[in-house]
Amino acid sequence: MIQVRFGKFNNIGEIGMSFRTNVYDIPQDAYGLEEKDIRVDLEDYTTQQLFKYLTVFDPGQHGGNDPNETRIKGRININTAPWYVIAQLPWVSKRDGYDSNSLAKAIVKYRDTIGGFESIGQLNNVVDGNDLERIDYYALGDGDQRGFPDLNNNSRTKLDGVADDFEERDLIFSRISDLVTVRSDVFTAYILVRIGTDGPQKRVVAILDRSGVRPDGTGDVKDVKIVALHPVPDPR
Repeated sequence: MIQVRFGKFNNIGEIGMSFRTNVYDIPQDAYGLEEKDIRVDLEDYTTQQLFKYLTVFDPGQHGGNDPNETRIKGRININTAPWYVIAQLPWVSKRDGYDSNSLAKAIVKYRDTIGGFESIGQLNNVVDGNDLERIDYYALGDGDQRGFPDLNNNSRTKLDGVADDFEERDLIFSRISDLVTVRSDVFTAYILVRIGTDGPQKRVVAILDRSGVRPDGTGDVKDVKIVALHPVPDPR
């Protein structure tokens, strides 16, 4: 069972704010139950795979008027982006008075260690190193986070009375979950063509778009689109 928080999700990361069991069936004296027994746990590998299949975006209503659009444009591919690009995501480098690139660098280090992210959910595994290198930064003893969206918080203090819970642990991931992806359709290719071992050669840079590489109405697979092709001089 998934209990949706106040209707629609703001972003896909808010899956972690849902219940995976009916909390109304849990007796008040149910000792021994932990949050992971009730809440959707984003540190669980199986749960992380959900992000391969679920979205809160409707591509036809996002950045265009084509009702047949199937792409969401503008997201950062965490499998290819350098750390200084990832650092521009909200809450990654600047938070609570800190201005540090440690988390962005830790994400790239973890990515290189595992050979690439299978889903954006695996960002929740970046929990090694010091506090600033961990994506669960807000659940590391800083107390109740004021104003963080919650199932139930005090309208005056903006606090829910529970510190260091899943909601605070998943705070950074939730904020960036709709801004990142593990797939890309547009690539830059640096091409070198040479005749023989030391013969004439030519360098070009190409921007390729593979978003149309899928069967069309006739069943034929469309070609990769060359968005740009420009010659590059040989290095001196």
